[in-house]
Amino acid sequence: TSEYYTVKFIDPVEINNMKTLLTKQHGVSGVVKKLRRVFYHEGAHFRTKIHVDVVENLEGVFLELEVLLPDQSMEQEGKCEAEELMRKLKVNDSDLLKGAYFDMIMK
Repeated sequence: TSEYYTVKFIDPVEINNMKTLLTKQHGVSGVVKKLRRVFYHEGAHFRTKIHVDVVENLEGVFLELEVLLPDQSMEQEGKCEAEELMRKLKVNDSDLLKGAYFDMIMK
């Protein structure tokens, strides 16, 4: 599981200011360029975001399932939902990758 927060920026100046602030505070390790399409699946119990990515400098198309849980205590139920969707999409455990795109590019 992961926890994240989103902030919506509309003004390009705000976007640039945030990018500058983050770069000054943390530096830049690298840049990952990707084309992402997002689809939504209404499962038996939860809604799942299906991310389909094409990543520059990596071969293939990547799929990420993000089960949207109303409560983090429902992690096991969310895992079952993801596994069911993997079966429907014919994704095997042997197809799964660990790590970030950046790490894969740097190998």
